[in-house]
Amino acid sequence: MISSFPVDRMSSLNLPSKPTSAHLAPKIAPKKRRAGLLFWVALFGLAILLGGVAEVDLEHARFLGLESPPCLIETLFGDHKLCPGFGLTRSTALVIHGHWDQAWRLNPGGIAIAVVLIGGFFLYLLGWVKGGFSPKMLITRKLGRSLFLGAVFFPWCYRIFLN
Repeated sequence: MISSFPVDRMSSLNLPSKPTSAHLAPKIAPKKRRAGLLFWVALFGLAILLGGVAEVDLEHARFLGLESPPCLIETLFGDHKLCPGFGLTRSTALVIHGHWDQAWRLNPGGIAIAVVLIGGFFLYLLGWVKGGFSPKMLITRKLGRSLFLGAVFFPWCYRIFLN
């Protein structure tokens, strides 16, 4: 037995032909959205500020007079090659200080992380000023997340397999 499905039933759903920005982001009250965006602006700004005031070289980093903690994976396994983020904090701080060559030698991903931090700060600041993200800003945010993951993953693979 062949059942017939009414064609006009699908047209009665009133689905838009193209997704709009309302479909891309959940409905959040404007005050809560602005507060959340301000939180991210402050977080990115604090990370950039801490990188700027750090005393950093290729071997050690001190933040506000405190020595950075040792790498847990290197402590447990005895090899820094196993740690996906080894040297990223120092490398990012070196980029913020303007020492690009040292940052590249320590961990090339630190340059990408610094770009993500600075770009994220301005992206969320613009989103806070406008009261939300446009569809282009959402795409930029996704690209930033991908750049962050690539900055951690690819130098790690290089250290493990090619070094």
